[in-house]
Amino acid sequence: MKITKIAVFKFLGLTEFTSGRLGKFNRIEGGNGVGKTSLLKAIREGFKSSGVDPALINIQGGPAEIMIELDDGALKIGRRITETANDFKVVADGQPVTRAVEYLRRLLGPTAFNFDPTEFYLGSAKERRELLLKAITFKLHREKLEEMVKAKTKKSFGDYGLVLDSIDFEGHGLVALKKVSQLVFDRRAEVNLDVTRLDKAIQQDKADFPKTEDLSEFEGFDPTAAAAQIAKAHSEHTQHESDLYRLARLRGEAAYVFNEIEETEKRLTELRKKFDAISNEGKALREKVDSFRPIDVLTLELTLKKYNENQKLVLKKEEIAKREAELGWVRGKHRELDDLHKYLVNDISKEVLSQVNLPIQGLTFEDDTVLLDGVAIEKLSTSEQMRFAVRLAKALAGNLKVICVDRFESLDLASRKAFEAEANGDDYEYFLSAVTDGPLTVSSESVTMEPETKKAPERPTAKTAVGF
Repeated sequence: MKITKIAVFKFLGLTEFTSGRLGKFNRIEGGNGVGKTSLLKAIREGFKSSGVDPALINIQGGPAEIMIELDDGALKIGRRITETANDFKVVADGQPVTRAVEYLRRLLGPTAFNFDPTEFYLGSAKERRELLLKAITFKLHREKLEEMVKAKTKKSFGDYGLVLDSIDFEGHGLVALKKVSQLVFDRRAEVNLDVTRLDKAIQQDKADFPKTEDLSEFEGFDPTAAAAQIAKAHSEHTQHESDLYRLARLRGEAAYVFNEIEETEKRLTELRKKFDAISNEGKALREKVDSFRPIDVLTLELTLKKYNENQKLVLKKEEIAKREAELGWVRGKHRELDDLHKYLVNDISKEVLSQVNLPIQGLTFEDDTVLLDGVAIEKLSTSEQMRFAVRLAKALAGNLKVICVDRFESLDLASRKAFEAEANGDDYEYFLSAVTDGPLTVSSESVTMEPETKKAPERPTAKTAVGF
């Protein structure tokens, strides 16, 4: 299914635009502000509406209209956007389609469509991961995860001293699973710290124990009774110490309260003096207020308003947050948590990922890094990274095999060649925007060609371009 013609009228930065016949690689070129990004947005909006959004209408007024023709007119899509409505219609084989939105959804299937390979290629490791998470929809259910863990380990998360309330299970499932695994990892580290401490204490106790000792004097000795007497003595002594401590506290509290009473009385005297001073000052200020005559500042306000409206304000804010986990507990619990962590990272991760419709086989995540067959994307050559980005875009494009690429001029010639090498020979259609000089133009040619200034060809009006 291919787009063969596009017409746009009063949409964002476009007043009126109609394409000629489109091909495999469609270069959208022109200077800044001529409507390149608006045209890409119009293509996306034609298939996946943003709803009622008056901001999509050209500043000159609406309504805005988008008309797209596919497969030489076999399918026509029209969208009309006003201040209060976003109307959509589809004509298939010359006949209007009822329930157009559902018809198009069934025809095209689920599609990311907004995945831009150039944005992925130019992004940081974290930005790449975020783009993929947006494209791969998956939700991890807390109840299901707890059932899987209990079936495997015969214990619940609570038995390990773990609370999952801080995990956002309403967000992306892969992010939630990663945070659960990290929670287990941190708890395991806490336990390991206590293991080390207890081992050292036990070894020291053994080293301090006498190697030869006559214990015959303890025959017939009842340690239980002795321990009970000792415990009772300790308890009584502890209670006595507590009583002494409480008595001292009561004495201190009594002295503190008495001082507070004296300070409060002094404070009342000061407040009365302050009240009299305030009253006198208020009377004088009232006389001043009554005698006030306002100054006319209308001219100054108008000048200041005009000044503020013509200033460019740039605010930059950066926030960095780091969290650290505490370590501790016992060796037995450490082994259990270690097994649980391995189960989550290996078995459950594999089982969960097997249920996710990953766009490319071997695609995994590790923190903010995207990996392919266990290798970080950043470790691939730049050409391999670009080809991988195009493969991702194609895998996420759905049945409508259309890929929109913004800022194509940001790529060097080698990256463009890698892009073309991956795209050549497939049955996808590409729309590539690049900044050049001159008006908005759309042409079909090799993607590796350097941008050059072109004159806009003569076209029919947007109203008649696709015939409906």
